[in-house]
Amino acid sequence: AQALMDYAKRYAPDPNFVMLRLSLKTGIDRNRLEKGTLNSQELRILHKAVSDVLGVERLPIALPS
Repeated sequence: AQALMDYAKRYAPDPNFVMLRLSLKTGIDRNRLEKGTLNSQELRILHKAVSDVLGVERLPIALPS
C-alpha cells in the first residue's frame, strides 16, 4: 500500500490533493491510506484508483498475490 501511495504522490497531476482524491474514490479513510493498513481487497481497490487518477492502464507496481 505504501508503494502505491508514494507512486501516486510522485506522479499525480495534483500531488497536494492526491490523498484526498484517493480516499474519496476508494471510500477508504485517509488516515488508513496514509498508514497503509489495508486488506487485499482494499489494495486492489487502491491499485485501480491510482491507475484512474494517473490516467494509466498499468502501474509499475504489482499487486501482492
